[in-house]
Parts: sequence; C-alpha cells; structure tokens
Amino acid sequence: MTRLVLARHGQTSYNAERRFQGWRDIPLDDMGRVQAQALAQALRGRSFARLLASDLVRARETAEAISQAVNVPVEVDRRLRECGFGEWQGLALAEVRERWPEEYREWVEKGTPAPGGESYQEVRTRVGGLIDELLSAHPSSDLLIVSHSGAIKMLIGHCLGIGIAACRRFRLAEGSLCELDHSPTGGWRLSTLNRVPD
Repeated sequence: MTRLVLARHGQTSYNAERRFQGWRDIPLDDMGRVQAQALAQALRGRSFARLLASDLVRARETAEAISQAVNVPVEVDRRLRECGFGEWQGLALAEVRERWPEEYREWVEKGTPAPGGESYQEVRTRVGGLIDELLSAHPSSDLLIVSHSGAIKMLIGHCLGIGIAACRRFRLAEGSLCELDHSPTGGWRLSTLNRVPD
C-alpha cells in the first residue's frame, strides 16, 4: 500500500490579508512558522520514503521544518506550485471583486481562470502526472508532499476521480494535513481531510 500525506503550507501575510498569492513568492509570517512547527511535531516519528515540496518559498519553508522532524531531505518540484492567478496575483479579494466583477463571478461559480491565469484543469494535469509517477515508483511506501490549497484539492480530485467543481469546495486550512491510501485492488481512499495539528 502507498500512503500519501499532503501538508498545506503555513500562513503568509497574503493569507491573513485575503490576497491572491498564486505564483507570488511570499514567505511564511510568524503564525505560518508556528504552523510549520506544529506540522513537524505532528509528523515526527513517522517514516517517509520521500518528501517533496512546491518550489515556492512558503511551501519550501514549511517543508524544511518538517524535514528536520522526519529526517528526510526536501525535493523541490515545480509541478506542486499553486494555481497561477495571472493579473489577480497580489491583489486583495475585495479589489478583484470590484475591478473584475464578471470575471470574479465566473471564477467563483465555474472556476474560469483569472485573466492571464492558469486553469484548474492545468493544475490537475500537472499534479496528477507527478502522483502517477510517484505511485509507479513507490508502490508500497509512505510519501509526504508540501503544497498549496488549490494544488492539493486538484491532487485529491485526480486520485479519487472527483470533478474539479466538487474539489474546489474542500476547505483546507493553512498548516493542515490530508492523507490518502492506495492499494492495488482498491485504488485510492481518502482517510484524512483538513486535519489541523494541535
């Protein structure tokens, strides 16, 4: 059996201010560093064959904290980065609603990409390709991934065969954990969603 543990990075100032981050390289804030340490403590003592992280700094910082606890080096993979939000990156939610009311409504209701941004299908394709590679290479290992809300939702959807619209409804807090198990006979099963360590 393959076990996949998915950690969302800790909080950044953009999260606290409700700004679109996307591919903006924003570091963890003080709360985010606390959340990264909480993830590290929650995972301490577990054994992982590999630890992969998005190339964006907020995920890498979170992964480095976890790496010290589980004694596995961080491997950076660009395919795990967040959905790109194009012209909305760096802007507050309220500002986007005001400047692009129709486009924002289409994004909320249908997942239509932001102007100049990436589609959720593109995100799903890139993270799904990585997961398929990992499953083939590690048919009976525990694997740890540190990524972003949108990417993790699309990854779960790829594994479980859930549509993009349904996946976008998942709530994933900063510093939360999800877990999936894969068996050759039963396929993927979701065992944990949005667990925030104490």
